[in-house]
Amino acid sequence: RVWKSPRKKIMSKSLIALAVLLFVFVPQVIGWGYRYTNEKPYSPKKYTINLDLPPKQRWAELITDYKLPLQAFSNHLFRTLGINTSYLKWAPLTLALSRDSEFIAEISAISELSNIDFNELYLINYEYELSAIKACTSIVMRTEDGRIIHGRNLDFDFQRYLADLAVEVVFYKNGNPLYTANVLAGYIGILGGMRHGKFGITVNQRYIASVWDNLSRYLYHFSMPSAYLARKALENANNFKEAVAMISETQIIAPTYFILSGTESHEGVIIQRDANGINATTWLQESDNDWFIVQTNYERQTGDPYYDDRRGSAEKRLITAGQAGASEKVLFDKVLSQYPNLNSGTIFTAIFSPENESYNTTMW
Repeated sequence: RVWKSPRKKIMSKSLIALAVLLFVFVPQVIGWGYRYTNEKPYSPKKYTINLDLPPKQRWAELITDYKLPLQAFSNHLFRTLGINTSYLKWAPLTLALSRDSEFIAEISAISELSNIDFNELYLINYEYELSAIKACTSIVMRTEDGRIIHGRNLDFDFQRYLADLAVEVVFYKNGNPLYTANVLAGYIGILGGMRHGKFGITVNQRYIASVWDNLSRYLYHFSMPSAYLARKALENANNFKEAVAMISETQIIAPTYFILSGTESHEGVIIQRDANGINATTWLQESDNDWFIVQTNYERQTGDPYYDDRRGSAEKRLITAGQAGASEKVLFDKVLSQYPNLNSGTIFTAIFSPENESYNTTMW
């Protein structure tokens, strides 16, 4: 399945600009440190977005409220990279390979609302594909009565800046709530969300391809950003099965772990994606001994390394807690709020259940 979009003439300046940025944004894996802070966890601000409205109207309230933090993040990001943003103005990045009309229209609208140059914001929206350090934990588990619970910790470089941009949004379509998601203001992809009464998705970084492979897929292969694919699945897939198919078949730029949950007792899967297809899948089993699956940022076949054992730590704590007591509270208290799953890079914890449509986010 290819993300259909019109090809335009590739501009040499675009290639140079993207190549330089991809060289700088080299993905890397680290072991996050212990979280030392006296700050208490809190709930994010909540918004609604009406997808029936034009892009500028649908994003107006949120971006107006977060204009200054978004500008601060953009300035910090490019200053950290040593990039003079004035050089980006002459690089016609959209001519390298135009994306679908809504993708461009939303970035253009947010650019106007935030007073951030389009090209800066365009690159920020490839943060998953380009940026430095991401280390997430996603868990799907089944309670003793068969209900599916999905949890995730989002760990990211620039934690302080991104925490200031994190909100919880209910997206509406045709007057009805369609899905709830965690949103970083200015970033139109979704790294975690739940289609009401249907399924949930979280996105974890997979460190396999080189930045040059990512550049090639961006320019030539009509590939979609992983977080934008997650959003399109939340908007267009009508059930867990359709979401799995869409996530499995659509070409993407960067290798990714997609973690999906549903409403039936067996509906949980980790899809280990290459750019052009599935590398491996791990399904939630019906067996009482296999009532959860945990994914961090390492291959299932090899496991997590000794210096970043987030998966092993989570699995041990879930086994200790036991399925008999499995609940959102146990997942939060015993696993996702404990080191190393909670660490110095954690921005928020989100726990949701597609069956009963509950969704709760805790900011750190």
